[in-house]
Amino acid sequence: MKRKLRIAVFAHEFPALSETFVLNQVTGLIDQGHDVTVFAERPRPEPQVHADVQRYGLQSLTRYPKLPGNLAHRGLRAFGLAARVAGSNPLRLASCLDVRRFGREAASGRLLYWGACLAREKPFDIVLAHFGPVGQLAATLRDAGLLQGKLATVMHGVDVSAYLKEDRDAYRDLFDKGELFLPISEVWRDKLLELGCPAEKAAVHHMGVDTARYRYLPRRRAADAPLKLLTVGRLVEKKGVADALRALARMLEAGQDARYRIIGDGPLRQELEELRDALGLQEQVRFLGWREQQSVIGQMQDCDILLAPSVTTESGDQEGIPVTLMEAMASGMIVVSTWHSGIPELVEDGVSGLLVEEGDTEALTAALLRLARSDVTSWTAFSEAARARVLEAFDVTRLNLLLTGRFNGLLMQQSAAA
Repeated sequence: MKRKLRIAVFAHEFPALSETFVLNQVTGLIDQGHDVTVFAERPRPEPQVHADVQRYGLQSLTRYPKLPGNLAHRGLRAFGLAARVAGSNPLRLASCLDVRRFGREAASGRLLYWGACLAREKPFDIVLAHFGPVGQLAATLRDAGLLQGKLATVMHGVDVSAYLKEDRDAYRDLFDKGELFLPISEVWRDKLLELGCPAEKAAVHHMGVDTARYRYLPRRRAADAPLKLLTVGRLVEKKGVADALRALARMLEAGQDARYRIIGDGPLRQELEELRDALGLQEQVRFLGWREQQSVIGQMQDCDILLAPSVTTESGDQEGIPVTLMEAMASGMIVVSTWHSGIPELVEDGVSGLLVEEGDTEALTAALLRLARSDVTSWTAFSEAARARVLEAFDVTRLNLLLTGRFNGLLMQQSAAA
C-alpha cells in the first residue's frame, strides 16, 4: 500500500509565475495523494497567478512568516509571537532567541517569526527546499527544533553559480546536515561534488512539464510569412534578450522578415525597450508582460521558434534548464538556444533544436536564418524530435513519481537505521 507522506515544500517566494517548476511539483505531489504544505517568505508581487494556484486551493495550503522589513514593527509583534511559540514548546522559544548559536537569524527576529509560523505544524516526513539558500534556512529551522523531516534540497542554477562567488564553502554545513541533494542537471551535480557534497547524497532530478497540457503542433511555416519568434522569462541579464534583439535586427538587414513577442517582466524591461527602439524594431517587437499559463500556451501554439539565448552574467549567474524550453518543445516549437549550463542536456543541437555559443549574436542570427530558409521536412523533424525528447526525460508526472520514490528511499533508510 502506498504511504501518504506529509511533505513541507519550502520556496523563497510562492506563488511565482516564473517558477512553474515549484508549482508543478506541489500539484503533482497533491495528485499522488500526499499531504503538502508550502512555506515561503512571501508571494511574489505579480499581477497574475497561475490557474492551478486557485484550482488546487494553494492559498489555504501556503504559510508565510510575515516578517516585517521594519525592525520596529518586528519588535511590536515579538511578544505575541513568543507566546505562540512557547505555547507549542518552551524549548523552541529558547532556540528562537539563541543568538549565540544561530547568530543573525535569531538576532534579527527571523527565527522567532518562523517559529510562530511553524508552531502548530505536526512533524513532516519530508522537507523539500527549492534552491540552496532555502535549504540552508530549512536546515537552521530543523536545528532549532522548529521543523522535523528528512531534508531534500533542489539545486537549480543561480544557487550553485553566482551565490557561491563570495563564499565557495557556503554549503559545507548543509552538505553535512541535508539528507538528499537534487541538482536539476548533470552540470550541477558535478559542481556539487566538486564543492564537497557526498556523492551518495546527490542525484540528478530534472524539472519537468505536464506534457498533456501542450497540444503537439508540428511547425510548418509558409515561406512568405514573417518568422514568428517568442521568448518567455524574467527580463534579467542571463536570459540574453539583448542578444535576441540584436540578432533580429541583423535578420531584417539580411532580408528576412520576423516578428518577436516577449512574455515576462523584470528589472531590464525599460533598458530592453530602449534597445528595441534604438534598433528601429518598434514594429517587429512586442513586450507582453507577464501572462498566466494558458495564455503562454496559446502564444506557443501561434509562434514558430522559442528563442532562449541564455548567457552567464558578470556575477557568474547561470540558468538551470529553463522549463520554458520544455514547454515549447512539448508543443512542437523549434528551440534556438545556447551552449549554456544544462541546456544541452535537453536540446540536442541539430536534432531537437539549434544551439550557439553564448553571446554570439552573429551565430544566433545564422541559426535563425538557417531555420527561415529550411524546408518543411526539416521543420517537422525538429518538432518531432523536440516533443519526443520532453516525453522521454522531462514529463513531470513521471518525474514526480520518481521524486516520491526517492523520498520513500530516505524514509526506508531511516527505518533501517532505527
